[in-house]
Amino acid sequence: MQEYGSVVAQIVTSSADIPIEGAALTITQTGADGQTQLLAVRTSDENGLTEPFYIETPPEQSSQSYQTDHMPYATVDLRIDRFGFDRIFVQGVQVFSNTKTLQQLLLIPTPTLPDSYMRTKNYVIPAQTL
Repeated sequence: MQEYGSVVAQIVTSSADIPIEGAALTITQTGADGQTQLLAVRTSDENGLTEPFYIETPPEQSSQSYQTDHMPYATVDLRIDRFGFDRIFVQGVQVFSNTKTLQQLLLIPTPTLPDSYMRTKNYVIPAQTL
């Protein structure tokens, strides 16, 4: 029986966690062949939260003991866009079976200078050695 985990993003600005409504979250996954596949697009609500996205994961028991032959989780990449804020790209978000992965994302307001409209903050989450 296949198992699933979920990804939810909470999109805020400032250290006061002010929610950002209407931010676009794009969820992608890179296959073994190097091709990127679009999995889903979500929009943040008035609380800055997106609807969950469910993804197929390795069995939960894979993450309960030390493994050397494969990762005990699925990985996805997240891209967040909202007019007036820098874009964020998070690579390697880990999703475990029967677990909700909450990725909190802090957007920084974009200066009004035209050359700053396409700025992107990149984050890479390294693989875990469980």
